[in-house]
Amino acid sequence: MPSSEVADWSVPEQRQTHKLEAQPPAPLIDSVSSESSRRRHALDDVPGPGEMFLGFRIVRELGRGAYGRVLLAQQTELSDRLVALKVSTQLIGEVRKLARLQHTHIVPVYSVHEWHNLQALCMPYFGGTTLAHVLTEMRPQAEHLTTGKPLVSTIQGRSSSETGSTWTEPSSGTHLQHEPGPSHASETLQKLESMSYIDAILWFGSQLADGLAHAHERGLVHRDIKPANILLTDDGVPMLLDFNLADDSREPSLDRAKIGGTLPYMSPEQLAAFQDNATPIDGRSDIYSLGLILYQLLTRNYPFTYERGHRRERVSILLEERKAKKPTLQEFHEGISPAVEAIIQKCLKVDPNERYASARDLKEDLDRQLAHLPLKHIREPSQFERASKWCRRNPKLVSPASLIAFGAAIMLGFAAVTVSMSLDARAREQDRQRAQAVSDFDAFLNDFDRVKHVSVANAEQNAEVLRIGMAALDRYGVFEPGWQDRPNVQLLPAQRRAHLNGHIGELSFILSRATIVAKLPDHREQLDRLAELIRADGAKPTDYIQAFDLASKGEFRSALPLINGFVQRHPDDFGAWFLKAQIHQQLDQTEQALAGYGTCIALRPTFARTYMDRAILLYQQSNLPEQAKADLDRALELEPDFLDARLNRAIVLRSLRKYELALSDLDELLKLEMVPTRVWFLRSHVRDAAGDKEGAKADRAEGLKREPTDPVSWLARGMARAADDPNAALADFEKAESISPRYADALVNQAWILGEKLHRPHDALKVTERLLVWRPDHRNMRAGRAVLLARVGRSAEAIAEARKCLDATTHASILYKIGCVFALVSDKEPKYRPEAVQLIAKALLCGYGYEQILRDPDLDPLRNDQMFLHIANGVKMMRAVNGR
Repeated sequence: MPSSEVADWSVPEQRQTHKLEAQPPAPLIDSVSSESSRRRHALDDVPGPGEMFLGFRIVRELGRGAYGRVLLAQQTELSDRLVALKVSTQLIGEVRKLARLQHTHIVPVYSVHEWHNLQALCMPYFGGTTLAHVLTEMRPQAEHLTTGKPLVSTIQGRSSSETGSTWTEPSSGTHLQHEPGPSHASETLQKLESMSYIDAILWFGSQLADGLAHAHERGLVHRDIKPANILLTDDGVPMLLDFNLADDSREPSLDRAKIGGTLPYMSPEQLAAFQDNATPIDGRSDIYSLGLILYQLLTRNYPFTYERGHRRERVSILLEERKAKKPTLQEFHEGISPAVEAIIQKCLKVDPNERYASARDLKEDLDRQLAHLPLKHIREPSQFERASKWCRRNPKLVSPASLIAFGAAIMLGFAAVTVSMSLDARAREQDRQRAQAVSDFDAFLNDFDRVKHVSVANAEQNAEVLRIGMAALDRYGVFEPGWQDRPNVQLLPAQRRAHLNGHIGELSFILSRATIVAKLPDHREQLDRLAELIRADGAKPTDYIQAFDLASKGEFRSALPLINGFVQRHPDDFGAWFLKAQIHQQLDQTEQALAGYGTCIALRPTFARTYMDRAILLYQQSNLPEQAKADLDRALELEPDFLDARLNRAIVLRSLRKYELALSDLDELLKLEMVPTRVWFLRSHVRDAAGDKEGAKADRAEGLKREPTDPVSWLARGMARAADDPNAALADFEKAESISPRYADALVNQAWILGEKLHRPHDALKVTERLLVWRPDHRNMRAGRAVLLARVGRSAEAIAEARKCLDATTHASILYKIGCVFALVSDKEPKYRPEAVQLIAKALLCGYGYEQILRDPDLDPLRNDQMFLHIANGVKMMRAVNGR
């Protein structure tokens, strides 16, 4: 049985020669009505209160819509913690969107579950108040809203209630009603109580704008922002709900303008989309909806009319009203200042181009208003208010005695003129310092990520790890006393400052280990400094460090729960998500790995390596070359000199038969001063596929003539020599291992050449044992070892090894190899023959094995089996139809 697992991918340990055939899309349901009926009836099977469902004990139903329900449940495996289960027949799209969103003000998803035709999202259970409840319950107090205390009372009143009403809104599907939580006064609630009512609402708006900015920057537009979709936790924190209608601008759509939503809170362009199915919608539509909500909260009035009647007629009326009417706030609340009025008015502009360009800009102006700073994205409408803000920021400079002596109005007017220049200069300097602090932090994170990923992919490159990591630490002067008081630390937002402290401890552990492994005497002083830093900070190895160490030893199954726990506690840690994706990839968990890489891209969209790694996965495991090419295009756009990305793009282009483009990429690489030898072999393959046999021959000869300088090139040269000179190929594979002792592909190919070309199965088995000592989860080597054991007659060991592989993966190539194991053993133990045939059939259904099944000697014991004969005859017919 062919055992080679090496293709010409340039990244170590992520290669696979054989690819899965593309699967056709599922057939469309004949009619929309039949699909709707099927979805509704599927929900009839959801268990009731007291019953178990997907490992959860149902407490009661919290809400329902046409195609979904939300249930309060106890998660029995986690101490019966209360969670909300959103159950529907179509949640996968929402899951993929939410996988990119990890934010304090967006309700996250703990896990995803499937049961028959139903899917369930398990979400945390926070509290029982939405802004819809606030608007309803505070309306009677409209004349008495001067502080944030009524807001807090509403939240605490609903939280302490023993019975929370369930609710739904037909126009928008299923909504989440949370069970009441604890009623203690949190720090946030105390903050809200101390604020004026207007400031409390602006603070809500700032937090929600932050959540929207996070979603928009990751390509998602919510499209259903309304009071019922904004949860207020029992601690007073606003959170966005329900991304089931969110539009993903990063995915192709046949009709992006055809939308759902809730009419009273739609932007003009969203309403227009109902009429023409062509009006584009972007994040500024969400800004309009949020502006409407803030208007309603500030004035306790809805600025337009709730029209009844046919939906399309209502759309026309609402659209015309939005164009004709300019809502004002100050007529409803005398405490609303010109700056607050200007912020809301800018959100409610009919033309999206006149609104805030982004939710991030809206948040910035709301924060500046709360901090008594001049607005940044709107010209301050009142010089009096601008001067008043300055006075609030500088109370010692404007004492009551001074104001009395000179007259309050005159003094403020004078202050507006005399301090404006210094005010602007000071504000600009503060902005510059904050921007520099954020820039330093981003640079630190970039270096930190490079350290993590260099060490994950190439453990022998410890000197480079040390150089990058120490430069990152020196940026903050962490080896000097009082480094945390430096301006570039103190001016960071609190959350980033906390992350910085945690990352410095984590980085210290990584660098300490790298120093010890490198055994470089000139780094002894460096190691002492790191140890002192770790002791001073009281840092301990995190779950990330432990997961990293286990993964570097190949113990991926042991590493997975650690990294899962770390990610749950640190959902915005890019490096942890990257490691999680790599672990899933090594465990053949393709969907989870793709979701992990997607989250990495959402968190750090400018990190080129993530796009390349996802491209490899899309190409090898999912047979999606076009999407792989798009990711590689993006990687090279971000980092034009990224050699591995260009090599891999050439491979993908070759598979797409775009030979000229592939050759163009390789020609660019051949212009480099130090050209890796493997480039010549890859160009030989591309030229051969393009029909240029002479050019392919010349490139192969050039590659064989050159001395490789890196492990991957030694491997490439060995593959090129394997057919004509297997002993020379074996020497090349051994050389690759000597340069990089933990280069798994070097050992995989040694076992292949020994077992397949040199017919030395016992020596091949010794190589497999050497690799599996430090890579026990290496699925291809374990499956290959099972084949070798079956060939040498060690049947019991072969079957045991095969069972381990079947428990760990359903990958087609593994199924085929294990089928060969059972076939070989069945020669003496016929009871394994049916299982062998079944496994081969499964592999064929997944597109693997058509080239081997008719001639693979490992399958000879099955040649007289009737079922196998049917399978073989089917393959012959397919080959005949295809002219092969």
